[in-house]
Amino acid sequence: MTKQVAWTPFNLPRSQILMQIKNKMELRRPLPMRSSPASRDQSRYCDFHQDHGHITEECNSLKSELEGLARKGLLNEYISNRDQLKFVREQGRPQSSRDANNRLGVGYQQAPPPLPPPSRIIHMITGGLEAGGTSSKQQKLYVREVKHPNPAQKRKFDEADWKNQPITFSSADFDGVITPHNDPLVTSVIVNNCEVQRILVDTRSAPDIMYYHCFESLGLDPALLQKYDGPIYGFNNQPVPVEGILKLNVAFGSGRAYVTPSIRFLVVKMASSFNIVIGRPTLTEIRAVVSPSHLCLKFPTLTDKQVPNPEPTQPEVPPTQQVMGVELLDNRPDDEARATPAEEVEEVQLDSNDPTKKTKIGTKLSSKDRAELIDFLKSNRDVFAWTSADMPGIPTSIAVHKLSTHPSKKPVAQKRRLFGGKRLETIKAEVQKLLQAGFVRRVDYCEWVANPVLVKKSNGQWRMCVDYTNLNDACPKDCHPLSSIDRLVESASGNERLSLLDAYSRYHQVHMAPEDEVKTSFYAGNEIYCYVMMPFGLKNTGATYQKMVTIVFRAQIGRNLEVYVDDIVVKSLKAEDHLTDLAETFNNLRTHRMRLNPAKCVFGVESGKFLGFMVSRRGIEVNPEKIKAIEEMKPPKSIKDVQRLAGRIGALHRFVSKSAEKCLPFFKILRSVAHKDETGKLKKFEWTSECQTAFNDLKSYLSSPPLLTKAMKGEILYLYLGISDAAVSSVLIREADKQQKPVYYASRVLQGAELRYSTAEKAALTVVTTARKLRPYFQAHPIVVLTDQPLRQILQKPECSGRLIKWAVVLGEFQITFQQRSYSLPLLRCLTPYEAEYALREVHEGVCGSHVGARALAHKVLRQGYYWPHMQEDAKKHVQKCPKCQFFAHLTHQPAEELTTLVAPWPFAQWGIDLLGPFVKGTGGVTHLVVAVDYFTKWVEAQPLSSLTSRKIEDFVFSSVICRYGIPNQVVADNGPQFNCTSFKDFCSSYGIKLVFTSVYHPEANGMVESVNKAILEGIKPRLDQVKAKWADELNNVLWAYRTTSRTATVREEARLRTLAYKQKLANSYNRRVRPRTFRVGDLVLRKAGLTGFETRFRKLAPNWEGPYVVTEIPHPGAYVLVDAEGKRIPRVWNVNNLKKFYP
Repeated sequence: MTKQVAWTPFNLPRSQILMQIKNKMELRRPLPMRSSPASRDQSRYCDFHQDHGHITEECNSLKSELEGLARKGLLNEYISNRDQLKFVREQGRPQSSRDANNRLGVGYQQAPPPLPPPSRIIHMITGGLEAGGTSSKQQKLYVREVKHPNPAQKRKFDEADWKNQPITFSSADFDGVITPHNDPLVTSVIVNNCEVQRILVDTRSAPDIMYYHCFESLGLDPALLQKYDGPIYGFNNQPVPVEGILKLNVAFGSGRAYVTPSIRFLVVKMASSFNIVIGRPTLTEIRAVVSPSHLCLKFPTLTDKQVPNPEPTQPEVPPTQQVMGVELLDNRPDDEARATPAEEVEEVQLDSNDPTKKTKIGTKLSSKDRAELIDFLKSNRDVFAWTSADMPGIPTSIAVHKLSTHPSKKPVAQKRRLFGGKRLETIKAEVQKLLQAGFVRRVDYCEWVANPVLVKKSNGQWRMCVDYTNLNDACPKDCHPLSSIDRLVESASGNERLSLLDAYSRYHQVHMAPEDEVKTSFYAGNEIYCYVMMPFGLKNTGATYQKMVTIVFRAQIGRNLEVYVDDIVVKSLKAEDHLTDLAETFNNLRTHRMRLNPAKCVFGVESGKFLGFMVSRRGIEVNPEKIKAIEEMKPPKSIKDVQRLAGRIGALHRFVSKSAEKCLPFFKILRSVAHKDETGKLKKFEWTSECQTAFNDLKSYLSSPPLLTKAMKGEILYLYLGISDAAVSSVLIREADKQQKPVYYASRVLQGAELRYSTAEKAALTVVTTARKLRPYFQAHPIVVLTDQPLRQILQKPECSGRLIKWAVVLGEFQITFQQRSYSLPLLRCLTPYEAEYALREVHEGVCGSHVGARALAHKVLRQGYYWPHMQEDAKKHVQKCPKCQFFAHLTHQPAEELTTLVAPWPFAQWGIDLLGPFVKGTGGVTHLVVAVDYFTKWVEAQPLSSLTSRKIEDFVFSSVICRYGIPNQVVADNGPQFNCTSFKDFCSSYGIKLVFTSVYHPEANGMVESVNKAILEGIKPRLDQVKAKWADELNNVLWAYRTTSRTATVREEARLRTLAYKQKLANSYNRRVRPRTFRVGDLVLRKAGLTGFETRFRKLAPNWEGPYVVTEIPHPGAYVLVDAEGKRIPRVWNVNNLKKFYP
């Protein structure tokens, strides 16, 4: 008998239905064709098989696939007649089953109705970049590659490759995992230099997905998103629009064992409890292996072949961070002291019959105050709770905690988690304590059940909490406001006496609403318990407690008491009023049945720690523990260390002047590692010298932090502004006892267009930013803004920009007065060393600078409204080191060394020789004179010369000196080429004459000859009249006159006695003009530029000095041997008068 098959009739051909649904539904792969490829008809093509042999309409595999989809109700839109479909199916149904039952005598029962079609299908996430993208051509190519892989393209694995090493899981990977479980695999990664948690690892997701709320939290620019036209499918198989494609480097792992793949995320704007979904593309790229049972993800790295990268989903984490699912108002450990004293305390016994009943008081009390305080505490010891039995609980008329679960939320009974060993013992012991105290009770039936959570304390013990994640999700948030911490801290300061109170068991003093008690049920061994009193970990418990303490202390808050949740401080402006304030507080506690913990209360102290700040009569001080945390911190070695440092500084921002400016190097590192280098990789972390300097400066600043004072009611506050290129800062000041004391420091970094604001706009922005941040101060006090910018005129101009108009409206609600800052020193802006150097540089050599001297420079800076200590000295040093000022400085005409006198031992032993000229060409073509003088007798010899050659000089010395007076012992000459040459040196050497050269361009060293030259020239000039060429003919007459003239130095009979006196007289006269200037070997010096012809190129614009040169040798005082920057020696010896010190 032939098998009858009834196919569903469709209103469209099967080939058209295939083309319409292939991108919307997941179709099974068709069975391969049985015929050989050679025998197939190449003219017939099947779109379902994507091969030749038959047409699409005749494809049996397609018919079976469409029939299956139609029976599931997924192709109803392609079925024209539902009644016909029912008839065809009944007609085609075989009857053998029913007949067989009748023949066997089995009573026939009506068959159950057919399974109704599903209402919806839960699909995995499909689509995206990895499925061929949005191009149909790419999608077809992708499907072809998937269905018909090319064996030649298969990856060849190299066993030696570190990526291909085997990855294994063992029982050790179950550490910290409580089994059985059905928890998702959630991890954390580093994206854009931020640690992003709640990352879902989904092996069924085709693309990698980033949700838009995570994109915004990363602070990324929407312009980075690349356009993507196609949707992705999932979430009920409905298309989800994609905001764009984002390519980022993501770091998996920690330490040195990590990988940083470049992931192309599809950014979607949907609500989700996760931040990112890691799909198959990334898992494939990093060769990751996922084990859901181990809650572990492993992948190979260069340093470690198997790197697990899990994020625990088990309860051993701080409840407020992961288990609770919501950040509570009280997230500190139970055993941490809240308000604590900042001075020494002593214990006092309150019950003479019970030595365990003690509390603490301050040690700085007088004997009378101490005795009165102890008597008061003893008489009011009923307000203290020594055990849980002493707590009657707050009346329900005052406070009760209710759980307003949303009606749409169904009760959740969490799957029970099994505990063993010490953890189970801890749970049982803790429940027993709560049961004895009356905080919990047993439950027989409940719908909401949670698991206990154990958190290890710092002392190694366990603390039991309850995982109320599901219950908290079902409860809306209570928006009861909390007081400003800044206001509370300021109000608690400035008082002579304080008492720090702590409530016993805190939240356990508030009752749960009876109808909501059972909702707090939790597992404890084999039983279930619920809380009767308000437990820790529930949502809105902090708000409920804050409401309660506000009601209890309503008449005292702000006057003699401050309270923030369970931090209570009783304050008294006058010490003698403190007992009265305590009595009022204790009466309120007794009336509302609230009890204190005597072990954590401290009474009668002058200072204490309140909400993380040190408060006292003097004002508000920074917590020493926070300063110590920064001072003991080592230089950061990773980006997390920098983030940790920035967080610690942020906790102290109120005390740090210009905190944003001080932290700019740290912010630069945080921004730099988020950008890629030229190779497309994220920049590596680098702790620069600038960061280290800023780190050291910050520690130095915090070594003596400022004391902030309390602003008194109605007094005038002054606002000082600090503006730099990248940050703006301000400080609020109050005047007391003719002194200005800080109240609050504020600072922020400029971003984007703010960096291009003018100075006046930055000043206005600073005022607006401060007004928004310190709004309570601006509303309660008149503010005087001291600035050198015309802010009042700018903000009142109707034609100013929209931004300034908006700022003017914001500031209009406050009583602000803009006062022009005067130029008297106390009101000038005091600059830091870095700012002072910048100001000197701008005023001295900036656009309007003219390289003025030190005194004028300091005066100009002062006139600009700036001041700092030692500004005159700094201006002098700056001018000294200015290169242009040194090269173009005035020439020094004062002698630098004292006169060195030369005394000849006997007549004609020492001669000085020099050239004089040029003259007008005379008889015989003579143009110069060579002159020689004996240092002892002052005898002069001179001879006209027609050419200046060494041969002429040698002939003169031989004929006029040696032949007449004998061979001299020494000849002194300048550095002229006629003297400083090989020929003349050999001539002197042949006669045993010592040839000595004077310093270059220092004629004073051969002053005897220079003086004679002057006398000869003065004698020749009057004799020539109009005939100047006869100067050579008059030479002998002039010499005869000079030789026969009596002079002080040539009085023979007095020469020996008066020579030394005469030399000393000359030295005294010379030395009166001396300005001492000496150099040492290795000093940098400048040389007069006019000595080398350098000035001829630039004429009047040439610098007066050139160099620098290095002193390498000092032949005698005042003479120096120089080398240039390349180590090449400068010819000759240079006198100190031609040199000047260079300041690098």
